[in-house]
Parts: sequence; C-alpha cells; structure tokens
Amino acid sequence: MKEQRFDKNVYMEFFYWLYQSLASSLCFWCVNILYIAAAFLLSIDGRNVFSFIFSLLFIGPGCIESIKYFV
Repeated sequence: MKEQRFDKNVYMEFFYWLYQSLASSLCFWCVNILYIAAAFLLSIDGRNVFSFIFSLLFIGPGCIESIKYFV
C-alpha cells in the first residue's frame, strides 16, 4: 500500500480550508470594527458624518485583503 503524504491528506485539506475561512472572517471583523461601532452607537445626524466617514476608511482595505487572502 502506498504511503499517503501528510499535505495531501483529505483531513489536512479540510482543516486547512476551515482555518483559512475562520482566520479571514476574524481579520475582516477586526478591521471593520470601527464601522460596526459607529453604525450601532451613533445616531444618523449631520454632526456624526465625519465619524462615519472615518470609520468607512477601513472597509475598502478590509475587502481587498479578504479577496487577496483567498486568491
């Protein structure tokens, strides 16, 4: 019987993709925590526009890194 390599193991592949998805979702959540906090804690008012704009600055790079993480 041919010995199976560790990196070609089915279970290793499954846990690799599980780790990749969990790590990327955690990183995406941590990057976008400012927007989440601003959306939940601030009222929609003209005085809070700058807080929303500042918190939205991290959404784009977070999306780009999440896409780059899987490609």
